[in-house]
Amino acid sequence: MTAASSTSPSSNIAKLFTGGQGTSFYPSFGTCGWTNSSSDYVVAMSASRYTSSACGQIVSITANGKTHTAEVVDECPCCSTNSFEMSPALFRYFTNKSVGTISIQWKV
Repeated sequence: MTAASSTSPSSNIAKLFTGGQGTSFYPSFGTCGWTNSSSDYVVAMSASRYTSSACGQIVSITANGKTHTAEVVDECPCCSTNSFEMSPALFRYFTNKSVGTISIQWKV
C-alpha cells in the first residue's frame, strides 16, 4: 500500500472573471503613471478591481471567440465590475466596431 500524496492547489491557477463589458478608450497618461498610445494593447481596469498593484499586470481577455493579452495601465471609475476600457487597437482586435460595447471574460 502506498501513501497518497498530498499536494496543495497551485497559487498560479488563473481566476476567470466573467460578465464584464469592454469599451474603447483613448489612453494617454494613466493612473499607473505611464503614457500609452492608441496602438498599444492596454486596458483601464474597473475601479472595483483596480489597486496600484494591478499596474503592469498582464490580463488575458476573451471576446467574440478571440483571446488576446493586454497590460493594465489605468483605472476606469465608470466601468462596472469585471469590465475594461480597451485601447482602440485592442478593441478592434475583438470587433470591427470603432465604438460600442462587447461582452468579455478575462483572467490574470
